[in-house]
Amino acid sequence: PGMAYLVRRILENSSQTGFLMRSRQEVSDDELLAPPPEKPDPPAIAPDGAGFERAPAGRWFDAAFRAAFDKALAVAQSSPPARLVLPAGVEAARTIEVHSPSDPDGPPVAVVDLAGAEGAAAAVGQAQAAQPAWEALGAHARAAVLRRSADLLLASGHEFAATIVCEGGRDRAGAWAEVEEASDFLRFYAAEAERLAQALGGRIRARGVVAVIPPWNFSLAIPCGMVSAALAAGNAAVLKPAGQTPLVASRLVALLHEAGVPSGVVECIPGEGRRAGQALVDDRRVALVAFTGSRAVGTAMFEAVMGTATSDGRPRGVVAEMGGKNPAIVFDDADLDEAVAGVLESAFGHANQKCSAISRVLVERPVYERFRARLLDAADSLVCGAAGDPATQVNPVIDGGASERLQSAASVARTEGRVLLDRFGPKPGTLIHGPLIVEIDAGGALTARTATEELFGPILVLVPVDDEAEAVRIANGTGYGLTSAVFSRSPGRVARVSDAIEAGHVYVNRTSTGARPGVEPFGGMRFSGTGPKAGGEDYLWAFFDRTDGPVDAGGEAASGPPAGTPPPAIEVVRWDVSFDERAAVVERAAAELASTDAMLARALVDVVRHARMEIGQPAPTVQVAGQDTRMVYDTPRGAGLVHAGGSNAAWWLAAPLLAGNGVVVIDSPALRPLVHALHLAGVPDNVVRAAEGGAAELVTLAGSSEVAFVACDGGPFQALAAAMARIKPGQRGMKALLSPLDGPQPGEAGFLRRFAWPKVIATRTLRHGANLALSSPSQRAEAN
Repeated sequence: PGMAYLVRRILENSSQTGFLMRSRQEVSDDELLAPPPEKPDPPAIAPDGAGFERAPAGRWFDAAFRAAFDKALAVAQSSPPARLVLPAGVEAARTIEVHSPSDPDGPPVAVVDLAGAEGAAAAVGQAQAAQPAWEALGAHARAAVLRRSADLLLASGHEFAATIVCEGGRDRAGAWAEVEEASDFLRFYAAEAERLAQALGGRIRARGVVAVIPPWNFSLAIPCGMVSAALAAGNAAVLKPAGQTPLVASRLVALLHEAGVPSGVVECIPGEGRRAGQALVDDRRVALVAFTGSRAVGTAMFEAVMGTATSDGRPRGVVAEMGGKNPAIVFDDADLDEAVAGVLESAFGHANQKCSAISRVLVERPVYERFRARLLDAADSLVCGAAGDPATQVNPVIDGGASERLQSAASVARTEGRVLLDRFGPKPGTLIHGPLIVEIDAGGALTARTATEELFGPILVLVPVDDEAEAVRIANGTGYGLTSAVFSRSPGRVARVSDAIEAGHVYVNRTSTGARPGVEPFGGMRFSGTGPKAGGEDYLWAFFDRTDGPVDAGGEAASGPPAGTPPPAIEVVRWDVSFDERAAVVERAAAELASTDAMLARALVDVVRHARMEIGQPAPTVQVAGQDTRMVYDTPRGAGLVHAGGSNAAWWLAAPLLAGNGVVVIDSPALRPLVHALHLAGVPDNVVRAAEGGAAELVTLAGSSEVAFVACDGGPFQALAAAMARIKPGQRGMKALLSPLDGPQPGEAGFLRRFAWPKVIATRTLRHGANLALSSPSQRAEAN
């Protein structure tokens, strides 16, 4: 009994949400004395037998597991080059050799036929012919095939991982992690497709043919994720793998065929770089382009596809993830050993060839010198070598072109910053580059190329900062917003900074890499991607369109404004108050309208009720041991336009306001009484306003660099999409057209979430700074 009492008192007195700790954190007396909030835990995505069940982690501690991997790797390294030919009916333009990054001058890993534009077109034709029968199978039958694929993948996991090591030059543990992630994607999207089919039935349908264009750095996990999402929704997929890693993609497609996906429904079409890729982007039979890669290529695809229609008149789309320039912030109360370990893995794992990798570290001055010394010592001891070597911590870069580009970037870094550690190399005759760490002061942190451009190599920038405000300003100072890391032992500071950082992920006291389907759904904001998050419950919406949507209004507005016409100023700002305050104001507006328009008042009450569930509290994720994970929707998209006049018009206006956006209502007479009531209830005039004009003015305004989204329940959808696709100077991120043509609709789960950027906050609970409250995640979120 004495020991139990002692443990209880230790937990009480050390809890970050306990009375003693909070009394030292400048919490008001009223907050200290208030009873704890009573909220049920949000439901997690149920990992039941028919749903999502995560793959088991690699058992590297098990000698039998290591022996099986070593055997598979030995076979892969000693095998003759694989011969990859294109499917029947797809003509090859030329043949290339693919070499291992660990042995660039050695024998090829594969000899590969490449399709040109004509071959890509032939593959699309085959996919278009095969797709209807696959969709007709139904969600449950397709899900069964995907689960069978996951079983086959895990059964041959060592062989797939060995292929990744040889072809993609990835270290052993990272290669196996891709097998786990790919298996999780297959199971997760199978379960999500069944869930959506049960909830929505005939209101959604497959888009048709999806072009999947993945990168080389996650040569199994990313293509598997995009392909499995397309297949789960009933689409056909044409997979054009990266030129450096066609072998693992080809073996993935062969496995899908073995599991029961018919030929033609999914095919691997290695292609001639831009020729084949551009042919897929331009082909009007392709309904959706799923892309992961650079910002330049992603935005070009977005501009080319958005605003165009398929050959049967349906709107085309793009879902893109486009990288980042990710910051870590080390505060003066951080556990420096923990911070060094987290930064080291995040910055140099896979030679920084991850879109989620850390490339900037912002360190408060009181601990800067100590952190720098420890980091340099640790980075100097990293083992840089061949991917298959068990000792390797930094594997080679992907190919000679990447090595040359990075050597040029390293020269710039040495000029822009003060060199702290230079092991860059490369080692003679190899593609192995070691860490290059430079220091750049805060004044240059937003102008130096090394500190603002994605480099995709082991080059790290250290920036000493004065305080929290300067750290956040620099962290948010690039056009990217993918991942970030925060190292601090203060829950209050962690909460403030997590809220202020504009990134799709905030990792607290842990690495910035390693997002897992269902656990940390992956995707960014601003110019890091279009959304939705891969491995999240909203992702499959990108692969469906609606059967109950309206017809495009078309008309003269479809031509858009004359070239060079400057759009007028938007003149609205975000509604920068808490969600509870926004909800209270909208409820007051409902009360104002109750006596004059009871239907409109009831609609507002319904919107607020849905908003409390969807954006007023963290969304459910799969919880894992050692981490508290929350997905929050508290980052507004920005300024938007609303055009609505249907029976659910109130939803289209109230939803973006409740998410914190500023709104201009245009060409919507039915909403003018609501705008007036909202002003009377307390919504500032510069948060929502009504503007004059019709469809042509709506399209003109949509092209403004100030507009982040357009929400409309009818109108010239194609013209709006085309106007919004063009990236303008001063634009802060990718725009979104939110309409009845796709996505959740008013009254359906997920509608409110469309108006905010999702952010995953993942806090490591195994070390200092963890929240030790013995309460639910939702209670802890409110307490902090």
